Amino acid sequence: MGRDAGYVPRFRPSLAAHVRRRNKKAAWRFQRLFTHERIRNYSAIFLAMGLLGLVAAVALGDFPYVMGGQPFAPDFLAHWTGAKMLADGDAGHLYDPAAQGALQRETIGSPGLSWFVSPPYSALIYLPLVGLPYGMAAVCWLVVDLVLFGVALRWVRPLLTGPMTATRRLFFLSFCASPAVFEAFGSGQDSMMALMLWVGGLRLLMNRRDIGGGALLALGAFKPQLFVLVPFLLAAQRRWRALASLIAVGSLVVTAGALIDGPKIYISWYQALTSSLYAEQVQKGQAWKMQSLPALVEALTGLRFLGPLLLAVWLLAMLAKIRGRGFDLQHAWAVLTLVTIVTSSHVLLYDAVLILPCFAWMLVHLPWCQLRGPLLALFMLQWLNPLLHTFSMALAPAAGWLDAPWSAVPLTVLTLRVLRWRPVPQLDGALDDGGRLRSVGDLGAPA
Repeated sequence: MGRDAGYVPRFRPSLAAHVRRRNKKAAWRFQRLFTHERIRNYSAIFLAMGLLGLVAAVALGDFPYVMGGQPFAPDFLAHWTGAKMLADGDAGHLYDPAAQGALQRETIGSPGLSWFVSPPYSALIYLPLVGLPYGMAAVCWLVVDLVLFGVALRWVRPLLTGPMTATRRLFFLSFCASPAVFEAFGSGQDSMMALMLWVGGLRLLMNRRDIGGGALLALGAFKPQLFVLVPFLLAAQRRWRALASLIAVGSLVVTAGALIDGPKIYISWYQALTSSLYAEQVQKGQAWKMQSLPALVEALTGLRFLGPLLLAVWLLAMLAKIRGRGFDLQHAWAVLTLVTIVTSSHVLLYDAVLILPCFAWMLVHLPWCQLRGPLLALFMLQWLNPLLHTFSMALAPAAGWLDAPWSAVPLTVLTLRVLRWRPVPQLDGALDDGGRLRSVGDLGAPA
């Protein structure tokens, strides 16, 4: 039976077209979750909960011990111990865990060990505090940390340009609610000092003050695992004056460490880092706090040799991307920050505060649709990290994979997206799924 000449057949939409429509609807619903009000409210809730937890831990403990019997600011205790041994003329046993444990039992009665394993010159930073009782010294260091963090936030503020200018307060509120900030303050770490130097060096380099920028970055040698790739960036960008300044000041810092007890102090430091006690207490005992891809691979497979391989691959990718002085410095610094965190074998949660200027750059330049998923996953995984670790310990060995450093996955995704970014002429903001100019800075604006 024939068809009419004007007959138009009706086709069912293909499965692929149906899936695309469903994906667009899901993406639209996901986008609606990220409004100014929701980001502000949830950040305020996490910030309040974190502050309440820190205050309660101190109030319910017997200061300088917190609830649970742990010393207040345990990582600061390790640094304070190293400085105390220098002041007492016991530099020959600076990395002896037995000597450090005896000193901690004598001063605060600590039954455990907060082991000082930082470079020898880093102990010099804490010498002004060794004359105080430990509790008072720890409080003073907390105040110093707060001041350094405030300075870093102040220096990052000018980097929030374009659509982020109007939402700077929201940006700072969200970052202050991040787990890395609370971990750095709660543990008494020196990560805030590293952050201040990291941001300060970037600002000086941006202002073409290369000598000052290189000198400031050299002072970050107390955390060598965070600053080790900086010379590669300076060389790739042909900032020779900054590189020369960094090498000169860094050499003075290393020499200052050798003056403590001669060059043999570095041999003692190396022996501490390669000891079985360090592997057990730090590399394995704190593996659940790690943030890097090599740490994730090692936790899941037990393969340690992949760490140097991954570092080499990421380093080559970074150098291929940022070579040449004409390459945008802020973009290069964002690449450097993420590659450092993703590849270093010893970047813990509190060291992730270094990502602050990188976040500022990403939210100004990258499409928000590419950032919202990884940022939300990173935020939640870092907050859930202690809970997953507790479950893993309770259900071991069946659930040992739970406390693997899963935050390395969204960090790797962000690294790839920053590496692949290309500047778009006349578009300094971020594009949404429909190609419209939209970022965190104009969330909730009418489409």
